[in-house]
Amino acid sequence: MKFENGLCYFIKNKNKYGLERTSIDYITSNDFTFLVKCKPDWEQMKPESSSGIVAKNGMHIGLFAKKSPLYDGGKYSSFIGITFWVEVDNGEDKDIKALSWDIEVDKDQQSYSISMSHLIEEKTIILRVGEKEKHIVYDGQLVDYSNAWIWVGAACDFSEYPEEHKHKYVGDIDFVGIYKKVLSDRTISQIIKNGLKDAINPKHKPGSVTDFSNQTPYKVKDESGMGHNLTISGYDWT
Repeated sequence: MKFENGLCYFIKNKNKYGLERTSIDYITSNDFTFLVKCKPDWEQMKPESSSGIVAKNGMHIGLFAKKSPLYDGGKYSSFIGITFWVEVDNGEDKDIKALSWDIEVDKDQQSYSISMSHLIEEKTIILRVGEKEKHIVYDGQLVDYSNAWIWVGAACDFSEYPEEHKHKYVGDIDFVGIYKKVLSDRTISQIIKNGLKDAINPKHKPGSVTDFSNQTPYKVKDESGMGHNLTISGYDWT
Protein backbone atom coordinates (compact mmCIF):
# COMPACT_ATOMS: atom_id res chain seq x y z
CA MET A 1 0.00 0.00 0.00
CA LYS A 2 1.50 3.30 -1.11
CA PHE A 3 1.26 6.16 1.38
CA GLU A 4 1.65 9.55 -0.26
CA ASN A 5 -0.04 12.97 -0.53
CA GLY A 6 -0.90 12.94 3.16
CA LEU A 7 -2.75 9.61 3.15
CA CYS A 8 -3.13 8.00 6.56
CA TYR A 9 -5.64 5.90 8.51
CA PHE A 10 -6.90 5.68 12.05
CA ILE A 11 -8.56 3.29 14.48
CA LYS A 12 -10.63 5.05 17.14
CA ASN A 13 -10.09 4.10 20.75
CA LYS A 14 -13.73 2.97 20.84
CA ASN A 15 -16.02 1.94 17.99
CA LYS A 16 -18.98 4.35 18.07
CA TYR A 17 -21.32 1.60 16.86
CA GLY A 18 -20.11 -0.95 19.41
CA LEU A 19 -19.16 -3.40 16.67
CA GLU A 20 -15.79 -4.47 18.01
CA ARG A 21 -15.37 -7.99 19.37
CA THR A 22 -12.43 -7.04 21.55
CA SER A 23 -11.56 -3.67 23.07
CA ILE A 24 -8.45 -1.86 21.90
CA ASP A 25 -8.46 1.36 23.94
CA TYR A 26 -6.25 0.05 26.76
CA ILE A 27 -3.94 -1.99 24.53
CA THR A 28 -0.77 -0.08 25.48
CA SER A 29 -1.57 -0.42 29.20
CA ASN A 30 -0.89 -4.15 28.93
CA ASP A 31 1.30 -6.54 26.97
CA PHE A 32 1.09 -5.73 23.27
CA THR A 33 2.90 -5.96 19.94
CA PHE A 34 2.79 -3.65 16.93
CA LEU A 35 4.08 -5.56 13.89
CA VAL A 36 4.69 -3.95 10.49
CA LYS A 37 6.26 -4.74 7.14
CA CYS A 38 7.13 -1.52 5.33
CA LYS A 39 9.57 0.48 3.24
CA PRO A 40 9.75 4.23 3.89
CA ASP A 41 10.55 6.45 0.92
CA TRP A 42 13.75 7.85 2.39
CA GLU A 43 14.39 10.17 -0.53
CA GLN A 44 11.00 11.86 -0.11
CA MET A 45 11.45 12.34 3.63
CA LYS A 46 12.83 15.67 4.75
CA PRO A 47 16.27 15.65 6.40
CA GLU A 48 16.18 15.54 10.20
CA SER A 49 12.57 14.36 10.32
CA SER A 50 10.50 11.46 11.60
CA SER A 51 7.27 9.91 10.36
CA GLY A 52 4.76 7.74 12.15
CA ILE A 53 4.34 4.19 10.87
CA VAL A 54 1.98 2.94 13.59
CA ALA A 55 1.45 5.20 16.59
CA LYS A 56 -0.97 6.47 19.22
CA ASN A 57 -1.36 10.23 19.30
CA GLY A 58 -0.75 12.74 22.10
CA MET A 59 2.46 11.91 23.90
CA HIS A 60 3.21 9.67 20.96
CA ILE A 61 3.87 5.97 21.39
CA GLY A 62 4.76 3.76 18.46
CA LEU A 63 7.01 3.01 15.52
CA PHE A 64 8.67 5.76 13.49
CA ALA A 65 10.91 6.11 10.44
CA LYS A 66 13.64 8.69 11.03
CA LYS A 67 16.07 10.44 8.68
CA SER A 68 19.23 12.16 9.88
CA PRO A 69 20.43 15.61 8.81
CA LEU A 70 22.35 15.69 5.55
CA TYR A 71 26.11 15.35 5.78
CA ASP A 72 29.13 14.74 3.53
CA GLY A 73 27.72 16.17 0.33
CA GLY A 74 24.10 15.17 0.78
CA LYS A 75 24.40 11.75 2.42
CA TYR A 76 22.15 10.77 5.30
CA SER A 77 21.45 7.91 7.70
CA SER A 78 18.14 6.04 8.02
CA PHE A 79 16.63 4.70 11.23
CA ILE A 80 13.61 2.80 12.49
CA GLY A 81 12.75 3.83 16.03
CA ILE A 82 10.27 3.76 18.87
CA THR A 83 8.99 6.56 21.08
CA PHE A 84 6.91 6.37 24.26
CA TRP A 85 6.24 8.38 27.42
CA VAL A 86 6.36 7.22 31.03
CA GLU A 87 5.04 8.60 34.30
CA VAL A 88 7.27 8.23 37.37
CA ASP A 89 5.91 8.82 40.87
CA ASN A 90 8.38 10.83 42.95
CA GLY A 91 6.27 10.97 46.09
CA GLU A 92 4.79 14.45 46.12
CA ASP A 93 4.76 14.80 42.36
CA LYS A 94 4.95 12.82 39.12
CA ASP A 95 7.52 13.25 36.38
CA ILE A 96 6.53 12.60 32.78
CA LYS A 97 9.33 11.98 30.31
CA ALA A 98 9.82 10.69 26.79
CA LEU A 99 11.99 7.69 25.95
CA SER A 100 13.11 6.60 22.50
CA TRP A 101 15.52 4.29 20.74
CA ASP A 102 16.58 3.95 17.11
CA ILE A 103 18.14 1.21 15.00
CA GLU A 104 20.04 2.25 11.89
CA VAL A 105 18.97 0.45 8.72
CA ASP A 106 20.25 0.04 5.17
CA LYS A 107 18.23 2.58 3.21
CA ASP A 108 18.51 0.43 0.07
CA GLN A 109 16.94 -2.65 1.68
CA GLN A 110 13.76 -3.74 -0.11
CA SER A 111 11.56 -3.78 3.02
CA TYR A 112 11.77 -3.99 6.79
CA SER A 113 10.05 -6.28 9.25
CA ILE A 114 9.70 -4.22 12.42
CA SER A 115 7.94 -4.65 15.74
CA MET A 116 7.42 -2.95 19.08
CA SER A 117 6.51 -5.15 22.04
CA HIS A 118 5.64 -4.21 25.62
CA LEU A 119 6.26 -6.55 28.55
CA ILE A 120 4.34 -4.87 31.33
CA GLU A 121 5.60 -7.02 34.22
CA GLU A 122 9.22 -6.48 33.19
CA LYS A 123 8.61 -2.81 32.34
CA THR A 124 10.40 -3.39 29.06
CA ILE A 125 9.85 -2.23 25.49
CA ILE A 126 11.46 -4.31 22.72
CA LEU A 127 12.23 -2.87 19.29
CA ARG A 128 12.96 -5.42 16.57
CA VAL A 129 14.10 -4.54 13.06
CA GLY A 130 14.83 -7.71 11.13
CA GLU A 131 17.49 -9.56 13.13
CA LYS A 132 18.41 -6.51 15.21
CA GLU A 133 16.87 -6.05 18.63
CA LYS A 134 16.95 -3.42 21.39
CA HIS A 135 15.45 -3.57 24.89
CA ILE A 136 14.49 -0.48 26.91
CA VAL A 137 13.73 -0.93 30.61
CA TYR A 138 11.78 1.97 32.10
CA ASP A 139 10.80 3.20 35.56
CA GLY A 140 7.23 4.04 36.51
CA GLN A 141 4.50 3.21 34.02
CA LEU A 142 3.42 4.15 30.52
CA VAL A 143 1.16 7.17 30.44
CA ASP A 144 -2.53 6.50 29.89
CA TYR A 145 -3.19 6.25 26.14
CA SER A 146 -6.75 4.90 26.47
CA ASN A 147 -8.28 8.04 24.91
CA ALA A 148 -5.78 8.16 22.03
CA TRP A 149 -6.42 6.80 18.55
CA ILE A 150 -4.16 4.41 16.67
CA TRP A 151 -2.77 5.94 13.47
CA VAL A 152 -1.26 4.15 10.47
CA GLY A 153 0.88 6.38 8.26
CA ALA A 154 1.07 9.26 10.74
CA ALA A 155 1.47 10.09 14.41
CA CYS A 156 -1.89 11.91 14.24
CA ASP A 157 -3.96 13.85 11.73
CA PHE A 158 -6.31 15.96 13.84
CA SER A 159 -7.06 19.22 12.05
CA GLU A 160 -5.99 21.37 15.01
CA TYR A 161 -2.48 19.89 15.04
CA PRO A 162 0.29 21.78 13.21
CA GLU A 163 1.51 19.88 10.17
CA GLU A 164 4.97 19.42 11.64
CA HIS A 165 3.46 17.52 14.56
CA LYS A 166 1.49 15.10 12.40
CA HIS A 167 4.61 13.23 11.26
CA LYS A 168 3.04 11.99 8.02
CA TYR A 169 4.57 8.87 6.49
CA VAL A 170 5.66 8.51 2.87
CA GLY A 171 6.41 5.09 1.42
CA ASP A 172 4.94 1.58 1.36
CA ILE A 173 3.27 -0.32 4.19
CA ASP A 174 2.48 -3.92 3.26
CA PHE A 175 1.23 -5.30 6.58
CA VAL A 176 0.05 -4.05 9.97
CA GLY A 177 -0.73 -6.29 12.92
CA ILE A 178 -1.79 -5.04 16.35
CA TYR A 179 -1.72 -7.75 19.00
CA LYS A 180 -2.78 -7.93 22.63
CA LYS A 181 0.22 -10.01 23.68
CA VAL A 182 4.00 -10.13 23.25
CA LEU A 183 4.83 -12.10 20.11
CA SER A 184 7.96 -14.24 20.06
CA ASP A 185 10.66 -13.86 17.43
CA ARG A 186 9.54 -17.16 15.90
CA THR A 187 5.90 -16.06 15.70
CA ILE A 188 6.87 -12.74 14.13
CA SER A 189 8.95 -14.53 11.50
CA GLN A 190 6.08 -16.89 10.69
CA ILE A 191 3.58 -14.05 10.32
CA ILE A 192 5.87 -12.06 8.03
CA LYS A 193 6.61 -15.18 5.97
CA ASN A 194 3.09 -16.65 5.77
CA GLY A 195 0.95 -13.50 5.86
CA LEU A 196 -2.69 -13.49 6.92
CA LYS A 197 -2.80 -17.26 7.35
CA ASP A 198 -0.75 -16.97 10.52
CA ALA A 199 -1.41 -13.31 11.31
CA ILE A 200 -5.07 -13.80 12.26
CA ASN A 201 -4.55 -16.95 14.38
CA PRO A 202 -6.62 -16.36 17.55
CA LYS A 203 -3.83 -17.68 19.77
CA HIS A 204 -1.83 -14.52 18.90
CA LYS A 205 -4.66 -12.33 20.30
CA PRO A 206 -5.00 -10.06 17.26
CA GLY A 207 -6.70 -6.71 17.74
CA SER A 208 -6.47 -5.50 14.14
CA VAL A 209 -4.70 -7.06 11.15
CA THR A 210 -4.48 -6.04 7.50
CA ASP A 211 -2.37 -6.51 4.40
CA PHE A 212 -4.39 -3.75 2.63
CA SER A 213 -5.78 -6.21 0.08
CA ASN A 214 -9.40 -5.71 1.13
CA GLN A 215 -10.48 -2.08 1.10
CA THR A 216 -13.03 0.50 -0.03
CA PRO A 217 -12.36 4.18 -0.85
CA TYR A 218 -12.86 4.91 2.86
CA LYS A 219 -11.84 1.87 4.89
CA VAL A 220 -9.37 -1.01 5.05
CA LYS A 221 -10.79 -4.25 6.46
CA ASP A 222 -9.55 -5.66 9.73
CA GLU A 223 -8.94 -9.27 8.71
CA SER A 224 -8.76 -10.45 12.33
CA GLY A 225 -12.54 -10.25 12.60
CA MET A 226 -12.29 -8.08 15.71
CA GLY A 227 -14.02 -5.14 14.06
CA HIS A 228 -11.20 -2.59 14.14
CA ASN A 229 -11.13 -1.52 10.50
CA LEU A 230 -8.79 1.27 9.40
CA THR A 231 -10.66 4.42 8.38
CA ILE A 232 -9.10 6.90 5.98
CA SER A 233 -8.33 10.16 7.74
CA GLY A 234 -10.75 12.97 6.98
CA TYR A 235 -13.70 10.70 6.19
CA ASP A 236 -15.32 9.94 9.53
CA TRP A 237 -14.15 12.44 12.11
CA THR A 238 -13.88 15.94 10.63
